[in-house]
Amino acid sequence: RETGKNRFYEVKCGKEYMEDARYGLLKKDGTLLLSPEYLRINFCRDGKHIICEDEKGCSFIRVDRV
Repeated sequence: RETGKNRFYEVKCGKEYMEDARYGLLKKDGTLLLSPEYLRINFCRDGKHIICEDEKGCSFIRVDRV
């Protein structure tokens, strides 16, 4: 699924959201940006940051420079 103002592809492994599914991101050129290990990934409205949640908590990552 395209996401992040069409700059990335979301990668999903597994079926059930927040149970066994894990999410990651690919750049448009096919380069892996985030491996599919997160429970969910949300883009901030500014288009410059994402919030990634895993079992340990959340990470705030800047993506406008990648």
